[in-house]
Amino acid sequence: TVIGLIHGYWFKITYHRDWLQLNSVGQVNHSALYGAGIAMVAIVLTAVFWRSATPVLRTLSSLLSLALLGVMFTWGSRGALLTYLLGVVIFGLHFVRVAKVRVWPIVLLSVVVASTSLALNPLIIKKTQDNFSSGDGAGRLMAARTASEIWRHFPITGVGAANFSQISPEQIDKWLAQRNEQFVYGDYLFSSHAHNVYFNTLAERGIVGLVALLALMALWTIELVRRRPNETSGTTHWLCWGAALSGWVVVFAGGVFNTTLHHEHGMLAMCFLGLLLGSVPGPSPTPPVT
Repeated sequence: TVIGLIHGYWFKITYHRDWLQLNSVGQVNHSALYGAGIAMVAIVLTAVFWRSATPVLRTLSSLLSLALLGVMFTWGSRGALLTYLLGVVIFGLHFVRVAKVRVWPIVLLSVVVASTSLALNPLIIKKTQDNFSSGDGAGRLMAARTASEIWRHFPITGVGAANFSQISPEQIDKWLAQRNEQFVYGDYLFSSHAHNVYFNTLAERGIVGLVALLALMALWTIELVRRRPNETSGTTHWLCWGAALSGWVVVFAGGVFNTTLHHEHGMLAMCFLGLLLGSVPGPSPTPPVT
């Protein structure tokens, strides 16, 4: 990810691009979601190995975590930033309670890095101000209205995977005319997806797909709670749990702001879920005495 970010920064500086995006992930919102997952895992890595790592590795890991925190502001995705912060807070609260460590120096340093990042690149502030002044809400309400209209006509299994973009303004106009309602083009967003995993699932996969998505959320949540580390858990257990928590927030919290469970950030999240399911809850096994 760091190598990809160096590549992204090079293109941003050289070609004066407004957005920072990873070469493989592409579009800025997806890059930011991928980065949120990786940045959170960097925090997990630093926290878990803090006591056992050498001073050099401890310093490098801390610098990496802080650098990725700064990048979260550079991406300019408010949804990805909120997703990252939610995951870090959930992990931090559990880790501090179990490990009984002081975190105020790290929190203070993080605030300094975040403030500096906002001062150097106030993209998130500018986007928020533009949204308030224009009143468009980033188009997500319009996308939700389009998704709801699609689901109304395809309630069971939806219009089909990746077919959100096939619904035209003319089709929406026709559906509304059947109910004697007026079509206002500015009330709807016509895009490749609904920019929300729940509305997108409802439109493309209907009730069947939404039930499957909510079942995945419920089972993933149950496993996170059931396998949460305790005082005797080893570093591998902590890492698997922290990574799975990262994947959970990217999919289900990030899914409020964008369509998740696809592209590289979806693959990353599912790999993290696999790590959780392959981990052993409880203490690490004690090696036999020879």
